[in-house]
Amino acid sequence: MRAHPPDAETQVLPKERRLTRKRDFTAVYTGGKAYTHRLVVLRLLGRRGGQAARFGFSASAKLGKAVARNRARRVLRESVRSLVGGLRESGFDAILIARPAARAANLADIREAVGELFHRAGLMQGAAEPNRARGGE
Repeated sequence: MRAHPPDAETQVLPKERRLTRKRDFTAVYTGGKAYTHRLVVLRLLGRRGGQAARFGFSASAKLGKAVARNRARRVLRESVRSLVGGLRESGFDAILIARPAARAANLADIREAVGELFHRAGLMQGAAEPNRARGGE
């Protein structure tokens, strides 16, 4: 097993901030609102209560073999980890889905796309709430 630097815990998205169960993914896919970018799709579902925001990451077989899909998920996870400090802390579950164009994109491009989607969805601190009347929650 590889040794981690002492501050490695601060460099990852904590487990309690991740969607891991199939039923959670299904709930977001069926009841959530979609925001699209050419590199990434954001599916968002509002939640009640003060529970921490949770994130899931997906990459379909359209991206390529396992190495390409795993890289896409890692890049998405890193993008969220770097932006999570500027997000509202609670009230939503989100799934980020890599699109085929993400295969050729670098981390900076994907981070910019994710930030744009978070802003459009009203997830950034100080941003207006998304319009719930159009199917947001």
